Amino acid sequence: MTTTDPCKKFACKLQQCLKDNIYQPSRCQSIIEEIRQCCIIHKQNSTVCDGIDTSKPYEHNTVDYVSTESFCIVHPYRGKHKSNGDGKG
Repeated sequence: MTTTDPCKKFACKLQQCLKDNIYQPSRCQSIIEEIRQCCIIHKQNSTVCDGIDTSKPYEHNTVDYVSTESFCIVHPYRGKHKSNGDGKG
C-alpha cells in the first residue's frame, strides 16, 4: 500500500513558483513557509521534509538575479541613418 506524502503538494507548488520566477526563492517565500508549516506537522511522514529547517521561518539571504531588461532605456530613433561611405557614419 502506498501513501501520499502530505507535503508533496507544497513541493510541487514551490517547483512551479521557482520555474515561473526565474528560480528566485525570494519570490516564493510564502510557499516555502507553507512547506515549513507542513513539515512541522508531518516531518516523520514526509520525504519532502528531509533537509527542511523547521526551527525558524525561512529567511532569504542570497542575491537575486536582476534582469538587464528592467534597466534598458529605449530612445525613439530620430530619423534614418545614412552612411556616406567614409566609415564615419
